Amino acid sequence: MACGPIWAFSGSGNPCYPELDFSRFHDGIPEREGVPVSISKELLEILVCPLSRATLVLDGNTLVSTDKETRRRYRIEEGIPDLLIEDSEELDPATWSEIMKKHGK
Repeated sequence: MACGPIWAFSGSGNPCYPELDFSRFHDGIPEREGVPVSISKELLEILVCPLSRATLVLDGNTLVSTDKETRRRYRIEEGIPDLLIEDSEELDPATWSEIMKKHGK
């Protein structure tokens, strides 16, 4: 049996990586356009913005840094946060403020 990359698997019962169980971090359902991804509160509490080390808020299918200076937004692809700085985008101040207000930050 050929096994793909380790990140391609999420959930217990994986024949290639049976010791890995990522199901506690998200609901295991791949994201669909316009449908928010579920990330556990436990995972959200330990993730930080790699650029500023600020906390992140879940906004739809993205994670947004609470740092006013950097205003970074990171995508979540197939339930896995992409926290590479070069893949993130810098939000304009108005958009960032609106997201922070929506999340009580």
